Amino acid sequence: INAEYMGEQARTEGFKVNMVIVGEDCAVKTSGIAGRRGLAGTLLVHKVAGAVAAAGKPLEEVVAKAEQVAASIGTMGVALTVCTLPGQQPSDRLGANEMELGLGIHGEPGMLKKELAPADEIVEALINTIVGFESQTLKFEANDEVALVVNNLGSAPVMELYIAARHAVNYLEATQKISVKRIYVGALMTSFEMLGLSLTLLKLTPELAAHLDSPTLAPAWPVGQNVPRQPACAIPTASFKEPEGAVGTAAMPPVGPEEATCMDKAVKAAAAAVIAAEPKLTEWDALVGDADCGETFKRGGEALIEAALGTVQPALALKRIADILREKMGGTSGVMLDICFRAAAGSLAAMPPANSIPATEWVKAAKVGIAGIMRYGGASVGMRTMLDAMVPAADAAEAAVAAGKSGKDVWAAAAQAAMTGAEGTKDLRAMAGRSEWVPTENQAKCPDPGAMAIAEALKAVASTM
Repeated sequence: INAEYMGEQARTEGFKVNMVIVGEDCAVKTSGIAGRRGLAGTLLVHKVAGAVAAAGKPLEEVVAKAEQVAASIGTMGVALTVCTLPGQQPSDRLGANEMELGLGIHGEPGMLKKELAPADEIVEALINTIVGFESQTLKFEANDEVALVVNNLGSAPVMELYIAARHAVNYLEATQKISVKRIYVGALMTSFEMLGLSLTLLKLTPELAAHLDSPTLAPAWPVGQNVPRQPACAIPTASFKEPEGAVGTAAMPPVGPEEATCMDKAVKAAAAAVIAAEPKLTEWDALVGDADCGETFKRGGEALIEAALGTVQPALALKRIADILREKMGGTSGVMLDICFRAAAGSLAAMPPANSIPATEWVKAAKVGIAGIMRYGGASVGMRTMLDAMVPAADAAEAAVAAGKSGKDVWAAAAQAAMTGAEGTKDLRAMAGRSEWVPTENQAKCPDPGAMAIAEALKAVASTM
């Protein structure tokens, strides 16, 4: 109504004006007079209309191209928080573990509230709604060419926008068989601090693509990614397969079933222990790091519990553990543990062929792995890192083996030394990692989270012996 009023006022002042209504929200199906909402797809209408006008075309042609775009776009959004309207209190409509699909940019309720889901699932739900939406003018089909807009609704991290963009392209091309020819990512139509994003699809023609590509001085208009690339394809499920002829692993004879079962139980117990320790590790890391230590170890633990490690080949199993931790944990901890287990695997693989691995070789492998961490990470004992649990544990195990102790007693000694070392980090000043930048008074409030994760893992291993 306001736009119509302004148009009439402009006409009375002698201006030649016309109006194009954009309503591309695929969350709304209505036959009422209000129509569907205009969302981020409006920006594509603006861009094409502006390009046609800049080329000196008459108003009638500008309007025709704007209407063509408006009839060829669909948008669907999702948010984890609702925007706060000026002068109003923040909304509590969405809980901490909820998201809303199809909400309006003014904070109007959407079509559906549901529990949080992984990013890829959310992207697929948005695209399915857009592609499944049919009107008198809009229907997306296989072999269509489209422009994709990934719009920041306010405070979504840029990294998450590109995570969404990546999967949107893959899903559209590999599953929907729709070719993505232009990609625009950015904060184009925002809603104050709303934490969310929207996806827009525009059915492209060569002419519309040319208008989108035309130069503009609009400072917020993103550069559309129009570069040669291979079409997306279905992503195969990853599976571990040791390369043929890998040194020392394929040729190593399997250990006995009892020893293999013991290793498998130990790994699963350690994994379960770090998962259970997640809340405490997170609490401590919030004081001395970036609060992700608990979740990082939890991800690694969950992946190990699900994995088939093939412990009849211990060296190969250690390499698989290294691969899993690097991929699932990420960050510094994931890399350091990858180095540790990979170096330990190399140590076992280099031993003479045998159907059982002596305790001395396990200790040697542990020390080789720890040396790898120290070499590449640059840290040492006393710097308030996971090494403050690892090194005492390896030394205690070495001493217990030398004294002729049983396997159970060796692991008990290692676990006790690890816990003592980890708890002692509370009195150490950090000299490595993010904790080094944290005030010393924070460090004094808790032990090093990484060291405690190692200690809890070794304690759990000892309990299985």
